[in-house]
Amino acid sequence: YEALCTAFYMRDFCETVSGEGQPGGPLFTLLIRCLNAMCHAKADSDVVRTAFEIRAMDALGLGPSLSRCVRCGEEAQPRPMFSVSGGGVVCGRCEGEGDGATVLPGSVAALRQLREIDFDTLPVVTLTRAVRRDLAGYWRDYLSWHLDRRFRSADFAEKLNAFRNNRLPQEKP
Repeated sequence: YEALCTAFYMRDFCETVSGEGQPGGPLFTLLIRCLNAMCHAKADSDVVRTAFEIRAMDALGLGPSLSRCVRCGEEAQPRPMFSVSGGGVVCGRCEGEGDGATVLPGSVAALRQLREIDFDTLPVVTLTRAVRRDLAGYWRDYLSWHLDRRFRSADFAEKLNAFRNNRLPQEKP
């Protein structure tokens, strides 16, 4: 069910951001590559979904800055903050300016890795429970903010995963 829900979500994403009558070349190529990784190579659906999202956002020109502070351009290490509205990581010097939430360094590293990784190696990528939880917060908010919408298919997939893991999902307004 997880793979099917993820596939529906990725299709929904492509259809929505491409617009009617618009060619979706790069996004649909990305969709096919992600579906192949998930269905034929048996890659984890959460890993595939996140890889799809980061690359789709990059293709749309909406990808986040994950290495340099979005405010001053300095390298943002070791414990980054993430600004949803600012578009990426924030360094320690700039953390008091505007919005920003502390995120796990591992979740930012995961986004960097999934942005660059070869699709053939996606099946060996694993995300810890803590990283998955972190990404479910700020990364979902980032997508909603920059796409100006939430996808019901993504919400359904999250609820299904929560049910499967015997935990209740946290409702968002």
